[in-house]
Amino acid sequence: MIEGSFGKITSTIPPITISCVASFLTGASSKVTRVLDFREYDPKNLRKEELIFATRLPIPNIVDLSNYIGFSVGVFNVPFISPLPKPSKGFVVAGFPLSGKSNYAWPADLLEELRARKYSPETPQILPNSTDIIDKLLQGMKSRWEIFKELRKRYRPLISIAWLSETDHISHYFWHKEDIILRAYQCADRILGDALKQTEKGSLLIVASDHGFMEHKSTFLINSYLRDRDLLRLKKGPLTAFKLLLTKIGMSLRQKSTLLGAITFRESRFTRLIEKFLISREDIDIERSIAVSLGPDTEFCFIHVLRGEELANLVRCLEELSIVEDMNIAKEWGQMKTPTIVLRLKKGYICSSLAPWSEKYLIGASDGAITGQHFLEGMMGLYGEGVRSGMEIHARIEDILPTALHALRLPIPDSSDGRPLVEFFEEGWIKEEIKTISKERIISISKICKLRGRLRAEAESKVKVTDMPIGFFT
Repeated sequence: MIEGSFGKITSTIPPITISCVASFLTGASSKVTRVLDFREYDPKNLRKEELIFATRLPIPNIVDLSNYIGFSVGVFNVPFISPLPKPSKGFVVAGFPLSGKSNYAWPADLLEELRARKYSPETPQILPNSTDIIDKLLQGMKSRWEIFKELRKRYRPLISIAWLSETDHISHYFWHKEDIILRAYQCADRILGDALKQTEKGSLLIVASDHGFMEHKSTFLINSYLRDRDLLRLKKGPLTAFKLLLTKIGMSLRQKSTLLGAITFRESRFTRLIEKFLISREDIDIERSIAVSLGPDTEFCFIHVLRGEELANLVRCLEELSIVEDMNIAKEWGQMKTPTIVLRLKKGYICSSLAPWSEKYLIGASDGAITGQHFLEGMMGLYGEGVRSGMEIHARIEDILPTALHALRLPIPDSSDGRPLVEFFEEGWIKEEIKTISKERIISISKICKLRGRLRAEAESKVKVTDMPIGFFT
């Protein structure tokens, strides 16, 4: 903080891991990436579709750029990268959610090496009454860092990214236990100290959290609120009534049981089975409803206006809420091509867009689930040769990659809406002129490289070909 520049970083909206990863890898905000939830939704019935992965984006990521320009890159333990990006120079090791049997690392020999070392990208199951889970998580964080250092020394990437996810998991479940939180951040701080020692002359170290954290005091059930105001309606019928009854019973038990709350918070086969018998967004009658909320559990609410003529009435209704910090209206959000009211709640309140199962729309945070939640403002630091000392940073998460690229005199994809933080560097250290490169050029070359690799693999698996006509790929 003293020798470099340090301050606040504004995360994506909403501040969730998948959206943050997309911005880290592309230098683009969630407005551009349009990654706004962990899953896509079918706008017709609000059914959750397949899990989203950050590398499925139609804009180039850091690995695409490295393959295009030809520099080496190292990406380690970054979540939600599938299909696995394959740099021509360097390495990639994916983070959760991937099973230990998946192809979670590249090159292929690195994957075999990590499997032999029994490395897994997955996080252990966290239960509040587990006595050794903290030790396992902290040991996992330390061992991941040591592996990353080995790989960085071996491959010597021009740009490397290491992601520590354990502090996030621990903060969700143990935010109310100061001794555990201190242990987690002391462990991360020792890793940071090691990273500072590893920063060689002429190198730039960027340290950033993907979001902040805060105490989870109360949950705002936005769809229950809308239903109470007759702005949202459920489908009529005995099946809906039966599922609603089961949901009320299940939620009551979850709030009373620490163990049950923790189990049902994490997605698994067990929770997916239970969900079939509970009230869900699919039970909402879209034709008869005026508004509905979708989105992950954060301090932000996203309320989709299904009937535009009711927008003013809906705004007046939401203005009655004393827990609202700020309100904006967007033309659309995600796959819902309707006007969307975006609420930011006061600190400590979390919006849940669960189907409307409760008569109450504001409930206390359950000890059986999570006590810490994501917050929009995180932290960021710049350290290294040429960085101004003692300056206070105010940046956005999409500024990180453009800053790294510009400091290395590399072009920035024009799909990025982040900016290089040139004001935190000494005068003359980096150029003021910012170079950009067309995303279409990067993506087209990336597709050619993937096709070339696939053709080679197919040829090698069938017969040995001495004269492959691949000249047109160069």
